[in-house]
Amino acid sequence: MTREEYARRYLENTKIAPRAAAAAILVFLAVIFGMPFYQVSRELASGGKAKEGEIIRLLPSRARAARVRSVCDAGKLFGSPEEIKEYQRSAEDAQYISKAARPWVQLFLTGALRTGNEKALTGSGGELFYSEEIYSLVREDTENAKAAAKEILALDRYLKSRGVTLVALPVPGKASVYPERFSRCFRSGGVPADRALSVLSETLGREGCIVCDLSGPFMSNKNKELFLRGDTHWSEAGLSLAADELARLTGGRKPVPLSEVSVKNRGDIFDMLDLPESQKIYKKQTVTVKRPCAPFAKSEVLLLGDSYSNVYSDPSLKWGSGGGLAERLAGALGTGVDKIAINAGGASSSRKALMRELAAAAKKGEKDILSGKRYVVYEFAEREISRGVWERLDWERIKTIENGATK
Repeated sequence: MTREEYARRYLENTKIAPRAAAAAILVFLAVIFGMPFYQVSRELASGGKAKEGEIIRLLPSRARAARVRSVCDAGKLFGSPEEIKEYQRSAEDAQYISKAARPWVQLFLTGALRTGNEKALTGSGGELFYSEEIYSLVREDTENAKAAAKEILALDRYLKSRGVTLVALPVPGKASVYPERFSRCFRSGGVPADRALSVLSETLGREGCIVCDLSGPFMSNKNKELFLRGDTHWSEAGLSLAADELARLTGGRKPVPLSEVSVKNRGDIFDMLDLPESQKIYKKQTVTVKRPCAPFAKSEVLLLGDSYSNVYSDPSLKWGSGGGLAERLAGALGTGVDKIAINAGGASSSRKALMRELAAAAKKGEKDILSGKRYVVYEFAEREISRGVWERLDWERIKTIENGATK
């Protein structure tokens, strides 16, 4: 007798009591319909609208039908993949039951099984890693690196036309400096080679664009704990090392005295775990934020960046203020540093913000943010080279606007 025959005979001779069957059906229906009913009831009771009702916005409507010009446009009758994903995310975030249960489930997974979630991964010694950084090392997209190089070189050419030197600053991720803390494969030595970074650096170097490569200095000083334990960003030691390297490339060091203040926090990767407030697995880390004491009347450097530039400067990141990359670079150079930095800005936001400022100033016939600048430092996370979206920006259009304004 085969296993299939045995299973069929077993099922044919299995008898379920009517009461047991009815109870199983009732429990099933209660779970299937009870949770949505509870969710909608809570939302209506709180004076809001049922989130589930917003799915109607993804269905065909008169406005969507007006955008259809041919059979090929039929897909426009429904919500785009981005709209559907946004609806799913907002609906999941609004679930009362899952919001109440998720922290405790995650506490069990992290505490008992030493695992994280899709965004936050656990490492040895209480270290936490951002999953995107690890994925960027596994998926080395050299084509994306070429696209990144193309956009950086377009910015470089525009800045050279203004007599300004660009310095590209790709910031290594924690996973590329301390791979042995999340994978046993690297505990005997060696580091994962980042081919995308190599492609970018080589392409920029051939065109005469300066690259401040922190990989070597970071690996030589990894014993100084260059990253925060529960955060994606660099520690004070990593920030100091980056500021010193940049100062060496942008005019030498004329350091000023620094004041110090202590800050305690756990970090943004810890927040991604969404653990209960009462958890005792991860303790707060104390960091000494250093700030330049002297004011600077003149600025010869513009910093474009993301949250790596803002950490220790933007209070919303919960690591203090007044001691970020712009301030530390200013303290190392002895001159002011202007900044355009956007948290979670990815590969394009700071460049787009610079373009908007330049266009607005040119149209008004005013001095722009590049006036009097010798250097622009363009800081971005190394993971953006492989996984970032490098939007094509038309710097020639800015030249046209500027030339038209001077006539």
